[in-house]
Amino acid sequence: VLIAIAVDHFLGTFVHLFVKRDFNILKNLGGIGLKLFIIIGVGLLFEGLGTLIVAHDFVYAYLITVLHLGVFLYPAKSAMLNSHIITKGVFPPKILVQKISTFTDTFDMKDLDFNKENK
Repeated sequence: VLIAIAVDHFLGTFVHLFVKRDFNILKNLGGIGLKLFIIIGVGLLFEGLGTLIVAHDFVYAYLITVLHLGVFLYPAKSAMLNSHIITKGVFPPKILVQKISTFTDTFDMKDLDFNKENK
């Protein structure tokens, strides 16, 4: 997760310096500080929630998987969107960005299925 934050920070800095040309050092430092605070805080809350549920239950396995994905995808999705901006939509592919964005909105694992028909 920390690597995803670092990659997102680097790509976001690039986007704001060279693409959008609206870079502000205070917003830059505040943004990375906020992301670190949220990831650490929410990550700890989710881990605590996991201890309240029976460890061998299907619900536990599903909940922990979705929560881990959510904590990781917060900075990773931002890094992917920045990469998408830098490459003018070439990488990552638009379908991947859409699927991850939909998943982070719904937390439905089916939204990550690339075999189902796109609507």
